[in-house]
Amino acid sequence: IGSDHQIFNESSFGIPGIYLHDWPDRYIHTNFDQAANIDPTKLKRAAFIAAIQGWYLANFDTYDVAPALALLRANAMSRARDLVLELPTLSATEQAGVIDVHWQIESRKVASLKDFSSLSGEQMHAAGVFIEGLSLLVGRAEIESLIGADNNRVYRRNPDIKGPMHVFGYSYIEDHLPAEELKALKLSGAWAYEALNLVDGKRTVGEIYYWLLAECRAQCRASSGWFGPGDVAAYMAALEKIEVIL
Repeated sequence: IGSDHQIFNESSFGIPGIYLHDWPDRYIHTNFDQAANIDPTKLKRAAFIAAIQGWYLANFDTYDVAPALALLRANAMSRARDLVLELPTLSATEQAGVIDVHWQIESRKVASLKDFSSLSGEQMHAAGVFIEGLSLLVGRAEIESLIGADNNRVYRRNPDIKGPMHVFGYSYIEDHLPAEELKALKLSGAWAYEALNLVDGKRTVGEIYYWLLAECRAQCRASSGWFGPGDVAAYMAALEKIEVIL
């Protein structure tokens, strides 16, 4: 885990948060990581950005909806362009899964505005028409089920076990899973964190794989450290064994 905020954002707590950071930081995690070495200009800038975001969200009202929708439309076109360029790196089955997840996410971005203000029926309809039209240009597909009983399993989070599995030098899995079984797991780091976050009692293991693939697509798919649906299934089975998921 890379930051304190991820503990709160993790699915068992589910506390929304905005992460601000300055990188690279030549002093972080060194003996020079002291208050005296903080750049006051950067600190003021970070404080301003955090304050203005808090103020904006707290005061978000109906008159902010139209500009926010316009920004979402512009960003959706940029993301659609990236999707088109990255799809050729995937198999036909993977493409179908990633495309389906992509449009789910675009629709949810619009729906998330309802947490801050009401959207008129006309605004919701227009946003839906825009996403549908964009999807027709890029492609629309339903997630293809991955063959295999493991990939069709649906898990839910055990409410009695809170927090991420790996944090600040401690590993819950390492504490509870036999060493040889832990060593055999290929899913690790950020992708293990995200995989558990995607367990919601509705998604199958195969769908969770597609969501992970949609998140990193070409960059991770081309790397030697990429994983497959079987690796996601194995990680879920390990979590089930130690009753993190049921």
